[in-house]
Amino acid sequence: MKKFFLFRRKEVSKASTFASDTGEGVDIFGVVADLLSFMTAEEGAVKLVFNDATPYEDNNLVDGDSMQKTSVMISCEMGKEMDVIENIMAFMGRDGRENVMKFDAVSSFSNMRSGVDLSSVSDIVSQVRKSPVERTTGKKSTKTFISGTAGTAFGTPNTIQGIDFGSTENKPIVDFHEGNIGVSSGTSINAWTNAGTGSSTYDATTSGTPTKLTTVGREGSGVATVAADVTTTQYFILGTELLVGEDFTMYAVLSNTPSDILNLNAGRVTKGNFFGSDDGTSFGFEGLESDASNNLFSIRFNTFTGGPAQGTGNVAQQVTQEDDVNTMFVVIIRRTAENIIFIHDASGAIISQIDPPSGVSQTVVNQAQTSTTYGGSIVFETSVNSTSINASGRTDGVLAIKNFGGAPSSPQAKFSGHIARFGVIKRDIGTEAAASLAQDLHSLYKPIS
Repeated sequence: MKKFFLFRRKEVSKASTFASDTGEGVDIFGVVADLLSFMTAEEGAVKLVFNDATPYEDNNLVDGDSMQKTSVMISCEMGKEMDVIENIMAFMGRDGRENVMKFDAVSSFSNMRSGVDLSSVSDIVSQVRKSPVERTTGKKSTKTFISGTAGTAFGTPNTIQGIDFGSTENKPIVDFHEGNIGVSSGTSINAWTNAGTGSSTYDATTSGTPTKLTTVGREGSGVATVAADVTTTQYFILGTELLVGEDFTMYAVLSNTPSDILNLNAGRVTKGNFFGSDDGTSFGFEGLESDASNNLFSIRFNTFTGGPAQGTGNVAQQVTQEDDVNTMFVVIIRRTAENIIFIHDASGAIISQIDPPSGVSQTVVNQAQTSTTYGGSIVFETSVNSTSINASGRTDGVLAIKNFGGAPSSPQAKFSGHIARFGVIKRDIGTEAAASLAQDLHSLYKPIS
């Protein structure tokens, strides 16, 4: 009788994928037990590694690269690592009617009955590999034969300032990274050159005089590199307003000093709206004054006048000592073709999902109020078609960005802090690629001291 392993991390959703280098998106994974290659452990976790369980039958790899085998990490009680491995071996070796060993983080259940700890989504990570890694570093390889010539060993990788976007289609139209910050004198920033495919069309100038932070680390820029510092009255202005009407992926690396995070932002790296359109109707990430205290991410799209689309997960750090503060905030925001918005944190995990509104009963703002007073407007209940411009919570529409580092015409133009990176890709790159991008940004910018 054949035996099988069945792993469930989350309920299957629109964010689920068949394969993932990071494990994000592989929500259900089943495999024949005969393919188990070996098991190993670290404190509080056991890893199962499987042969011949990848989506590719063959690979064309360059020297020094390898495809890692499919693996599953399951959490266990500390000190029980060997017991879990031994129980799996016993399951595979004994005869009996039980032929499926199940690990289910959704219901916190395993028929192993003891030893494993499946109390949260992070307790099962199934990595069904898609990309090769460099054996010496263990990191995803950026080498490729594609576009190579007789005089060039490898084609040009799709890398911008240390981040490999994986394909031409996934390269950003705008990418503002620390290496392209321009200064007029000293540390006074007067421009920020776009490194994305949109080129100089979207080069940015400044309103006010943001400062280039040249002291790096936790007490300086808050990241491992230099960064741009903006106050609540300073921001960057794109030469041409960026308009994206379909699916998209937005990413940002923001930071601040430990003292400012605790004393000025109540435990948040970012506070207020980071980007805005020319007329102020499109904005994000926090929307209105109350959205921060309610731990909400908020985004509104161009020409809309109703309440923004909102999702939970924008949680402040629950620390009181500066040494414990995380000075860096990595966020990936992507909208799918179905107008579902997913938000990833630095680990790559999806921490918020915002679905399109349904029905016609909406809470809307009195349209006699102007956008600049929206935060204090009185709201009322009415019957509003969910496709009208004053319907609340709309996730469709045009993403419009004229300003970043602040949104002067939006309801809450109060962002202040440090900007290491900001970019927009004109497509939804998907769950796995977004998770990988988040992890790569975190690895590149995380301060080491």
